[in-house]
Order: sequence, then C-alpha cells, then structure tokens
Amino acid sequence: TITIIFFAILLFSAIAFAQGVEITREYPHEIIEGSQLDITINLKNTENAYKNIQIYEKIEDDAEAVYPTFAESIIVGFGVSERRFSWNISLNPFEQKQIRYSVRVKKIESYNMFPTRMMINDAIYFADSGLIDVKCLANSFCEEWENSYNCPQDCAKNNIECLKDDDCG
Repeated sequence: TITIIFFAILLFSAIAFAQGVEITREYPHEIIEGSQLDITINLKNTENAYKNIQIYEKIEDDAEAVYPTFAESIIVGFGVSERRFSWNISLNPFEQKQIRYSVRVKKIESYNMFPTRMMINDAIYFADSGLIDVKCLANSFCEEWENSYNCPQDCAKNNIECLKDDDCG
C-alpha cells in the first residue's frame, strides 16, 4: 500500500512508500503564468536491496517542456494520448537520487500535477497529485487568454482591450 502524508510550507510535498522506495515530489504552490515551474522528485531506497524503478510524470497538454526539452507523447487507450517524462532509475541499497524537470505554464487558473507513477518489479504505484495556482502576470496588457475574471489587473471592465470578453461590459 502507499502511505501519503501531505504538508505545505513554501513547497507542497508528499511522501509515498512502495516496495522499500520512498518518493517525494516538491513544487511551489503558486506561480505566475508564463513562468517556469520547477519540480523535484526525491527517491530513497530504504532497504538493503538493489531497486530498478521506472518513473512517469504526465504533463498537461498546454505546458511547454523546458527541461528535459522533450516530453514523449504516447497513446494510453481509445486513441487518447498523454504527454509525459519518463526515467529509468537504479538505486543501490539505501541510496538516494533526485530527478528534476521543468515546464512552462501558459494558462491562468491552475496547473494539474498528475500523480507520479512508479513501476517496481512490474507493480505500479501512484504517489501524490496536486494543483498549483497560476496567477496572472500583471503587465498592463489584456492578453488573448486573459479576461476581467482571471486577470482583472490587466482587463478591467472599462478597459478598451477588454471588448473581446463578452461579460466585460
């Protein structure tokens, strides 16, 4: 079974245990739209045994892969595809390793952190999931994806650029 403990200070983090492997994922709880989101996955082998682990991180379709620069696209069933990063990690007894990746978030609202998927000895485990609040970049321009609801700083109801927002009045 997987035990998940959530805590938040400046970063969200959760711990999952699976077959002697502890996995945590750290990320900020909010970012500014268009900025780079940096995620760290920490792996720790808690047993006196060698572990070979496959890690999969699904990313949202509208996120841009920054590092690594390529996210594979796979068909998961019924013609539905997903974009993800994947790693094959080997851990010696009691060894710890980190994986870091970055995406650029292009939309305002929230970024869905899909559960980390980990495969050990043909068994699949899921770690934490979460949401990151994506805030408006207040730059005095009402951008194409902004409106008076998600970015009132740039798209005030009396702003001429706000005419594209039907409810802007």
